[in-house]
Amino acid sequence: MESVLHPRKLFWVLIAAAALQAAYYFPQLPEVMASRFGADGEVLQTMSRNGFMLIHLGVIAVVAAMFGGIPLEHLPDALIHIPHKAYWLSPERRQESVAYLQDQVFSVCNATLLLLGLIFHWVLQANLRDEPHLDPAYTWVPLMTYIGYVFLWAVRLVRHYELPPPTEAD
Repeated sequence: MESVLHPRKLFWVLIAAAALQAAYYFPQLPEVMASRFGADGEVLQTMSRNGFMLIHLGVIAVVAAMFGGIPLEHLPDALIHIPHKAYWLSPERRQESVAYLQDQVFSVCNATLLLLGLIFHWVLQANLRDEPHLDPAYTWVPLMTYIGYVFLWAVRLVRHYELPPPTEAD
């Protein structure tokens, strides 16, 4: 049995968490809320609570559809771009190769959903204050962590699809 941390299951947990986040905060938020903050954390732009929540859930839905909504096993080989494609997508390796790739796509999607959930959380929390303010120090650590994760993810993905060393039969 797959754990909840399996990328495909975690994807659905994160989608549900985003919906719960929106449902939990919606009744607590002011009708007009801060939606954009400057580098110093000061409010630059406001919008309606309804508009903000539509954007919040819309961004989550677009990211989920872009990453999680693509069933790679049904794509033709011409649309799958991996190193040494002829080797990895040969009939005897295709199913395993595409399953690994699909899990990796879900993994980077999950990292993106986590980052977005955290950013939305901070914006929602800022709007619960009398004077909305977003501490700019909050954003750097998660953003740098995300960038580092995506870099390592890409290196690991490319290395996974290297050709194996030749065997004596070759």
